[in-house]
Amino acid sequence: MEEPASHGLEQFASAGIDFAVSTLILAVLAASLTQSLYDLGLRRILHRLWVVQWVRRRIQDNADPSGAKDTAAGRATQLMEAWRKGTKQGRFYALPYQQLCGQISSFLQFELDDPQNWLLMQVMVRDATLEAMRQGDDDQARQRVHAEAEDALDDLQTMLATKSRLAYYLLCLNFSFAVVAILTFGGNQFVDIEQSGWTVIMIGVTAGLMGPIFRSLIERMLSSQ
Repeated sequence: MEEPASHGLEQFASAGIDFAVSTLILAVLAASLTQSLYDLGLRRILHRLWVVQWVRRRIQDNADPSGAKDTAAGRATQLMEAWRKGTKQGRFYALPYQQLCGQISSFLQFELDDPQNWLLMQVMVRDATLEAMRQGDDDQARQRVHAEAEDALDDLQTMLATKSRLAYYLLCLNFSFAVVAILTFGGNQFVDIEQSGWTVIMIGVTAGLMGPIFRSLIERMLSSQ
């Protein structure tokens, strides 16, 4: 005897509601765990790692290829020390990347008006451009320095945004699948659902991908307080 079509639709709707509720709960949980982990120090660790790598790459790209290796190494050490001082020994790294780049932008503007005490500017702008400003502090030289600094800051912010977004998704996926694994292998009613294997995987993937959305909402709520 065939079941009426309405009964199949009811089963589909019920399954869809269960899937949506489970996914939302798991996504919020993954987002909350990610936010907690970032606030407990992961943000500072990752930002320091990414920014230092970016600074070293800029120093290497801006180095004079005709210079001696010892001189280049000494110059790189000097610039890294200047960068540490300019970022308050790395205290900026605990900030979200938008605020981190905003602080760097403010310090660059301050250094632009004080050529004798350049710290961050030495990494953001080429030596030749800075030297041209030292020799003739006119509007054109300042504009070139400002333009190069802004380009470098845009590159830094784009890099941090890309890596942060990827890290958020990976963390949310890891937390989501960790919770799913606990539920799956923990010997509870969750594993007794018919055909729960694929359902659990789909819930884990969907919740992990939705996690960063809820994490952004949580972060905005916390920042608005």
